[in-house]
Amino acid sequence: MPNRLHLESSPYLLQHSDNPVDWFPWSAEAFSLAKEKDLPVLLSIGYSACHWCHVMQHESFEDEDIAKIMNTKFINIKVDREQRPDIDDIYMSAVQTMTGQGGWPLTVFLTPDAKPFFGGTYFPPQPRYGHPGFPQILQAISDAYLNRKSDLLKSADSLLGNMKRFIAFEGQSDNFNENDTQEIIHDLKERYDKDFGGFGEAMKFPNSMTLDFLLKYYSVTSDSSVLDIIKDSVDKMLIGGIFDHIGGGFHRYTVDREWLIPHFEKMLYDNALMSKLMLNLYQVTNNEVYKTVALEVIDYVCRDMTDDKGLFYSAEDADSNGEEGLFYTWTIEELKTFLNNDEIQLISEIFTINETPNFESRSILHMNSIDTMNRFWTSQNQDNDELKILRNKIFDNRAPRIRPFKDTKSILSWNALMVQSLCEAYLITADEKYKNIAIQNAKTWLNLYETNNVLVRSINNNIISGPGYLEDYSYFVNACISLHEVTLDLFWLEKAKYIADEMIDLFWHEPEKRFYDTSRHESDLIYRPINPFDNATPSGTSEANRCLRKLGFIFNISKYNNIHILINEKMTDYVRGAPLSFSNQLSVEYSNLLKSLEVLITSPTLSLALPFLHLIGGKYIPDRTLIGWVQEQNQELSSELDTIVLLKGREPKSQNTICYVCSNFSCDLPAESYKEFELQIESNLKS
Repeated sequence: MPNRLHLESSPYLLQHSDNPVDWFPWSAEAFSLAKEKDLPVLLSIGYSACHWCHVMQHESFEDEDIAKIMNTKFINIKVDREQRPDIDDIYMSAVQTMTGQGGWPLTVFLTPDAKPFFGGTYFPPQPRYGHPGFPQILQAISDAYLNRKSDLLKSADSLLGNMKRFIAFEGQSDNFNENDTQEIIHDLKERYDKDFGGFGEAMKFPNSMTLDFLLKYYSVTSDSSVLDIIKDSVDKMLIGGIFDHIGGGFHRYTVDREWLIPHFEKMLYDNALMSKLMLNLYQVTNNEVYKTVALEVIDYVCRDMTDDKGLFYSAEDADSNGEEGLFYTWTIEELKTFLNNDEIQLISEIFTINETPNFESRSILHMNSIDTMNRFWTSQNQDNDELKILRNKIFDNRAPRIRPFKDTKSILSWNALMVQSLCEAYLITADEKYKNIAIQNAKTWLNLYETNNVLVRSINNNIISGPGYLEDYSYFVNACISLHEVTLDLFWLEKAKYIADEMIDLFWHEPEKRFYDTSRHESDLIYRPINPFDNATPSGTSEANRCLRKLGFIFNISKYNNIHILINEKMTDYVRGAPLSFSNQLSVEYSNLLKSLEVLITSPTLSLALPFLHLIGGKYIPDRTLIGWVQEQNQELSSELDTIVLLKGREPKSQNTICYVCSNFSCDLPAESYKEFELQIESNLKS
């Protein structure tokens, strides 16, 4: 018989709806029952693409005997960390404070008033390697709660105090300066893996935001050693197993230094961030490989990760048919069933696959060299290219396999990252499909916003999970700014401003001069969380900082500029001390040291403006301010737009496109020809 989770929208929770465990979703009902029965709460947090979450489910939560202990001695709550990042942040902080480490599945034991007192991650069903099994843990926790409750309550209160101090992020820093930049660049060069690219050892993540900062730094300084770090890191990923060479898309991370053996889950946010990074790298290097692969990643998302309303799914699992990586790996015998001898020879040369497997009894396809990668990806535009034909054959023969589980919920913040990548792809390629997909996605979220009177966090099967968080608002504001850049429609700037104002109202706490991750209306948590770390995705705080900095330039509103300054004052010392953990915030603060470039394109029609727009798109101009005013789209300025300095007295006129190129709001003469506009842009970029 299904438990209470069968009514939920989260695919992860629905995976547990037939467990014999009497699961509750996070709810007042669960904690009320815990108080009524005076039982501790077992909180289990995970997500659908989490391999060890599946393992613990199969080993423990599907076990009748273990479920009986859980149901008798605990009130059991299951949470999808992607739907409720606020809950995950709080209790991950608790486990990290208690044990020094964290991860998923996250297993936390709480008092009936939701205070944590013990926790860990994965627990095996039987004792292993000197550690107790999950049933022994359950019994020990239950006994302690019955017999030493007062001690546990004191411990919980003490832990809660430590957690609140940990997330305080108090401080008043002096301004980020050029010396800070040089020290951080030196630090990143020291941390860089000179053998295999990237940063860190085993359990290697793409660190796309750090590479994005380095690319911005290179664009200003022309430090070739920094460009080498970026290119080498991306190249090593592109030849490694972290990239799906057959279907496109990046896996989450690799378990080794060499980028060879991935954890096979694919997350939307990684593919959004990496595709945009590669598009920007193409703008800097003119290497077609980066553009081609970036578009392959975007096409993978549009093909396999998009619903009929244009929303992007969250993730694909690592497992298929109960086996990790089965969908993506091969044996030479399998390949011989549909490839001829010449093709087998070719794939052995390109993808380093032979009789010796590199992943258990199977092989992960990876390229043997960067030279091979350059030849392979450059040739993809040739319809008769033998490598393209080979790749298509493997793709077609992989398609009938049982696919990994797809988490079909759409998360606003991750969708907004993908929209920004699509906008960059349109500016570079002029392919209308990328712009149209981005617009459709954003308008679907706006329709949900109008229906629910709030930005929503996620939706699945037409069921929304609840209101959005700071990251949902801030990412979406940045997406609206990007959509204005590709459409030159002032509608999107109006939306950006309106939603930014709502974001400030809901999440900014003026007395403490900080953004919180949850709305001021939320009240079902033991404290109001804030997590300014840029981890797998940018923090809500750093993205709010980014969008307010940009809106400050566009609208010239002191409120935006003041909040931007206050965030930097609070965060600069943390950026100095841990640049890899605050890389998006670092990028925003570094922007303040750079010369600004503002461009206004006015035109009677969009079609006349497009050549000028795509000239901008072909160049890497970090933190550009690009505004358009097209007469056929916007006859008059609304009250929301009347503070935009660049628009003052510059209504579209005549039958020509006129462009204004400015730096710090000091403008060149109006450019009325493409060549004149190009010369002004080049001059400003060089000066």
